[in-house]
Amino acid sequence: MDWLRFAEESRRRVPHRLLPALLTLAETKSAVFRHLEPAIGTRGRWMQEIKNPSSPDPAAPTANLSSSEPAADYGPLGGRKPSDARVQLTENWTSLSARERAGTLALFVGNLHNDDEALLERALDDKAKGVRDVALRLLDQLPGSARAGRMAARLRPLLHATGLLSKRLEIDLPPDPDKEALRDGIPGNPRNREPDRMSRLEAIIKGAPLDVWTSVTGRNRSATVALLREEPRILDAMIAATAARQDAEWARALLTAATDRRLLDCLPPEERAHWLERHVRLGSDEPLTLAPLLVDLPQPWSAPLADAVLTVISGKDGGRLAALLAEDLPTALPPEATERCRQLLAQTDKDAARRRVLRDAVQYQSFKQSLTEAFR
Repeated sequence: MDWLRFAEESRRRVPHRLLPALLTLAETKSAVFRHLEPAIGTRGRWMQEIKNPSSPDPAAPTANLSSSEPAADYGPLGGRKPSDARVQLTENWTSLSARERAGTLALFVGNLHNDDEALLERALDDKAKGVRDVALRLLDQLPGSARAGRMAARLRPLLHATGLLSKRLEIDLPPDPDKEALRDGIPGNPRNREPDRMSRLEAIIKGAPLDVWTSVTGRNRSATVALLREEPRILDAMIAATAARQDAEWARALLTAATDRRLLDCLPPEERAHWLERHVRLGSDEPLTLAPLLVDLPQPWSAPLADAVLTVISGKDGGRLAALLAEDLPTALPPEATERCRQLLAQTDKDAARRRVLRDAVQYQSFKQSLTEAFR
């Protein structure tokens, strides 16, 4: 990738003899694929078109649909723009199959408007469970909807703030749902087992406006979240609601209690790095939790984040994180972290994984420096 970036900056092109190998590598390496232009030049584009006419990004995300949702083909409305699908779905609701109704509603993800509420309320009365489920997930994204108001009315009586100096938040479990609650997506009583009342509470939390919590506690978001640190399922439901609405303010508050990819995705990349640095320095998260979040950040990392990660890696159990970051750490560390890597390598260390990743980081920076000079 560095070679391709330097080639772009210096207006160089990949030698023709290397194009086949480079294009093959790009089929499995998304980062390489995204940096092919303009370094591959006219001949590279011609070869790319022959090799794969559509040239899709090999790591491009696909629609986040569960196995119970319709797949790619939504019948007569498939392939339409969300705005067109919205109009035609309203006009043709009764003539479409349940699969087509559910599939077209799914197109609204990421394009939802408050004006869609009437159609989603209509979908709550659909005979097909798949249609109702899609509508419920979409309504979770609308904290100003009538359903959100109904969920708020159900949640508020369950929350009790107690104490003056040392405030606590007590949470009751909801009662059995009535007909209206069932329509709004609160689970009913199963036939052969005890009802999961906690799942009912989670459904209410995901559908209600998050500001219900601060109105009950009388505190700001972060202080309210602090009262819920010992309630992991409550926090997870609040995280789900925050992610569905891409609410950055609540994401920041919840990040004081939990490290979660869904919360980080609500924030701009530079702010994600800030929060991850904070969590890395606190040392409260397992390497298996931190590693994928660090890998997702733009490279190179900021100097403070790199310093925090190297501090963890140099610690007693840092070899675990080093092993998980082995492929990414050399390119993620900024040049100013190289000297610290050298210092850590100079220390006696029997952890092979840690020594390997530190050595690779130093060698990569040396290679990058040589590459920089070669392109001058």
